[in-house]
Amino acid sequence: MNKAKKAFVAGLFVLGVGALGGTAYALCGQSGEAEPKGAPYAVESAAQGAATSPNAHQYRAQTRATDLSRQPTTGTGQGTEAPAAPANNTPATSQEGDAPMVAHFGALDDPDLTLAKMLTYAIQDEYIAHAEYTKILDTYGNVNPFANIREAEAQHIALLTPLLEKYGVPVPDQASIAAYVTVPPSLRDAALTGVQAEIDNIAMYDRFLSDPTLPADVRDAFLKLKSASTNHLASFEREAARY
Repeated sequence: MNKAKKAFVAGLFVLGVGALGGTAYALCGQSGEAEPKGAPYAVESAAQGAATSPNAHQYRAQTRATDLSRQPTTGTGQGTEAPAAPANNTPATSQEGDAPMVAHFGALDDPDLTLAKMLTYAIQDEYIAHAEYTKILDTYGNVNPFANIREAEAQHIALLTPLLEKYGVPVPDQASIAAYVTVPPSLRDAALTGVQAEIDNIAMYDRFLSDPTLPADVRDAFLKLKSASTNHLASFEREAARY
């Protein structure tokens, strides 16, 4: 083989190695994230979808954990109290600062859960789901499964509200939660976000249900809500698999 041919072959080899290395790096970047809590409920179709799209858990964690822990503003632009559990049941704080964590973010990390905290986190998570699916419908039109599941979330809120009132837990302001949700960039990403939302919701209720001191009516409500989230998860998985 003359020198020109040797140089040409060597060049092809270098390019090939570089391409393979880039592919391996990209794949590692997508799969290197720690598995989220509640991940046994995820299926391969959803995971495959996330491989070529913004990861649902990462997207949701980055946008919601930041936005939900951000203090809402008043007319003067100054921060006020973020949606949280009652003062005597202070919610968990984020790892990056002292902002209170809400909904499943707080529920899964709070080392000292109480009945008041659990009810507050639960209704906050249902508020968030309802608000997010509403924004998705406003952006992409009246499409399922988002339309049907949004209606179910309203029923979940109606189920929890009397329990908060019964046990003397202040009912959080639903509008304050709605201000912090974000819309995924496509319906495919919305479906993947829905998958992770339900996984996190199920994990939250699993943790609550592990408490043997739960009142019977609260336990019954949490079981119903977990079952509904399992059904919603299957719907979002089917939707994600369409793309």
